[in-house]
Amino acid sequence: MIDDLVIKNFERLTDTDKHIWQVIKSSKKSVLSLNLTQLASKCNVSPSAIVRFSKRISLQGFSEMRYLLKQESIVPRIDEDIFHQYQVQINEFVEQIINKDFTDICRALLKSKKIFVYGTGTLQRNIAQEIRRLFLTINITIFFIEGVDELSSLPKSLTKDDIVILITLKGNSDNARLFARQLRTSGVPFISVVERVDNEISRLSNYNIFVDPVELKVTDGQYLSVKDPYFIFASVLYLKMYLYTFREK
Repeated sequence: MIDDLVIKNFERLTDTDKHIWQVIKSSKKSVLSLNLTQLASKCNVSPSAIVRFSKRISLQGFSEMRYLLKQESIVPRIDEDIFHQYQVQINEFVEQIINKDFTDICRALLKSKKIFVYGTGTLQRNIAQEIRRLFLTINITIFFIEGVDELSSLPKSLTKDDIVILITLKGNSDNARLFARQLRTSGVPFISVVERVDNEISRLSNYNIFVDPVELKVTDGQYLSVKDPYFIFASVLYLKMYLYTFREK
């Protein structure tokens, strides 16, 4: 935006530049219909002063400045169908994850001596805590990995009889990737919960659960990313585990 360019380059502006900017700022829409000579007349300065102002805010000249002003004046069309998009994508995810066969994952969780869960960020840690809370209701204890310090020392104490649930987004976290390599090298099984993108963590893991966020188109070129599927995943994992343990009794 022009405002941002002016603020960024404000120390370079002369008093004349600041005057030009005040005139433009107070009537941006009317400036769109003016050519260089007309704008100069409106500001009571020479055309070259307008060009110098444009260049001092890092633009090529008057034409580029008017183009940016025109772009700012365009009101983006908001997609009113946003809730329909949300409903469709959530329904698709729910159907996909409910139909996924969790038998091997539930069996691995149930037979393990200890279950650990680690989330790479704030959202992921919240999901990890929710899984821990839900599993307690069916008398399954999950140990929550607090942070990086605990993460770095934990692989030494884990055994092949334990299992780890590793929750990330795109699998880009350096700490999570290092942890996944250590688990793989030590033969400690782990479940990766990650978006459906190519990543090292899902390739190294013994079990994969793919969770994609809901991507909502708001305007042309602008999207909102909603992470509700991660909370749905936590509930589905809990319900799948509940049914599996019930059948095993």
